[in-house]
Amino acid sequence: MSETIRLGGSGKNAPVLALRVREVGRPGRRALLLVVHDGPEYVRRGSLLRLLNRLVEARELPAHRVALLAPADRMETYSASARYARTLLAALEELGGRRVGLGSSLGALALLHAHRLEPSAFAGLFLQSGSSRLPRRARRARVAGVAAGPRGAPRRAAAEGLAILPRLGAADTHRPRHRPRFAIGDRDDLGYEQKLAEYRRLADDHFETGEYEEFRRGPLAHLDEAAHDFFTSDEFDRVLVESVRGTFPAHEHEPLVAHYRGLLGAWAAERA
Repeated sequence: MSETIRLGGSGKNAPVLALRVREVGRPGRRALLLVVHDGPEYVRRGSLLRLLNRLVEARELPAHRVALLAPADRMETYSASARYARTLLAALEELGGRRVGLGSSLGALALLHAHRLEPSAFAGLFLQSGSSRLPRRARRARVAGVAAGPRGAPRRAAAEGLAILPRLGAADTHRPRHRPRFAIGDRDDLGYEQKLAEYRRLADDHFETGEYEEFRRGPLAHLDEAAHDFFTSDEFDRVLVESVRGTFPAHEHEPLVAHYRGLLGAWAAERA
């Protein structure tokens, strides 16, 4: 199944969102829908569909549907666009079923934007490395929260990540390692901030945060200084440019290099 959704405008430069739905296993018409932003890249670079098929065959996940989203121009089509978010929500509503979103970088922000407009649109979100960017017509400096936020921001982000990890289906809820997380989510006596505190406690126990902090104060005491020197060096700048050129389309190279240099510059200035 596939369809093309036009966001508006006319002519060859009109922004377009292509949406293709694939089935994993033998799902019903109302089966869970995994919405993957920039889905074709996940398939091409990460063999996402092959992985999901193996998980379903191993009964690690229930049969489900996958919606692969492929916007034509990520820099202009869905970068901080309310119109894009509304159109995406309308398209997903037609597909029905419970939805879980998966995205990274600007795609992660687009899904979060849609969630903020309609909180009931997704049963869960898994967002990686969300970057902040405005369209060219209204661009100005903007720094991502983890890059410029307080030192505790990454830990809070990890706790919130546990908070929004979706319950993909009953086939996986009986596993002992998942029970504490689901138990917290099912508690009606806890507010959002209280649940975050409980998820953070689980995260600290799982990642052995106390032991890690001791390790940071000892053998890793020099790490902040070493990281600052490396990430502000010409050597790392060459790595950044090569990575962007090897990953993204040519028309995105210049704005993305400027974007990541800006984030690094803000981070370095804060820690100077």
